Amino acid sequence: MQAALVLPHCEIYLLRTFPRIVDLEVPANHTVVLFSMVGTSDTIINGQPLDHPSLVLGRGPTDYRMVQGVQTCVAGIRFKSAMLAALDKAFLDTNLLDVQRARSFQNSLRIVKHIDARLSANWGRAIYSDELASELRISVRTMHTAMLKIRGMSLHRYLRLRRL
Repeated sequence: MQAALVLPHCEIYLLRTFPRIVDLEVPANHTVVLFSMVGTSDTIINGQPLDHPSLVLGRGPTDYRMVQGVQTCVAGIRFKSAMLAALDKAFLDTNLLDVQRARSFQNSLRIVKHIDARLSANWGRAIYSDELASELRISVRTMHTAMLKIRGMSLHRYLRLRRL
């Protein structure tokens, strides 16, 4: 089985393959990305066995030999290297503020997950914000900010809604 989507600057493939040997030539200024989607470990690329699932990156001009000992499923993308340069630029242009926001969101999510776990474990018991903040080693204000960011409401409103 093979499915292909040809776009102006790239080609996307989904392949269900059988045991075989594949010689692949990647032209100059092209990049190939392969995603192994089935957990088998009987694939060798240029003499190197792959762990599965895996991600393979190849840039031309070069040749690749892939030996697949069993049936597998692979997704692949082939595009001009200029597109890869555009992706690199996009990642490099990420400013420090974006990274800090992502970390802040992850920290808020961790706080809310702890609160939810505590609520689930103690249905009949009263929960107090200063207790929760002390457990988490954060201030009540930080906990309140996390609740607003993740749940869109204050901790006390959230506690009332959960009790109902």
